[in-house]
Amino acid sequence: MRKIIESNNTMFYWFNPKKGGVYPKEESMVYGFNHISFVSNYPELFEMTSLEVEEIFNSYDEPVGTEGTARLDMIEKILSKGWLRARYWMRGQSSTWYIEVKNKNFQKDLIRSFASEVAEKLNKRDQIVLIDTSGESYYSAKEFFQILESKENQK
Repeated sequence: MRKIIESNNTMFYWFNPKKGGVYPKEESMVYGFNHISFVSNYPELFEMTSLEVEEIFNSYDEPVGTEGTARLDMIEKILSKGWLRARYWMRGQSSTWYIEVKNKNFQKDLIRSFASEVAEKLNKRDQIVLIDTSGESYYSAKEFFQILESKENQK
């Protein structure tokens, strides 16, 4: 697995298998980014223009690329286009994954694909927080994979 971003014991990811998988792709794209600043710098990847990004931030009177209120609009637009957003917080021997999708009940394949991409980073002591518009669900990594596997077998 390639190194994505490691700053203050955290890594960020955007994922969409139809758009090439996990982003950012290159080490050179990592420094100084978070989810929103990455979108602001690479809007075409998310089927947006620089002008659209600017307009969203301007509507909240915020500087482009900042982690303010406009980020919620940005995230909602991107998740609606079939993307998954994730953050990995490393804390000693266990860590927490925050995985956000538009609808976890209808996007199991997206979640499963992302999990397989980052499987080597998962530890059995890790916690998984799966987030969508209906709220949050908490799992251990072991429970998370059991759920995904059971859904796979039900197809």
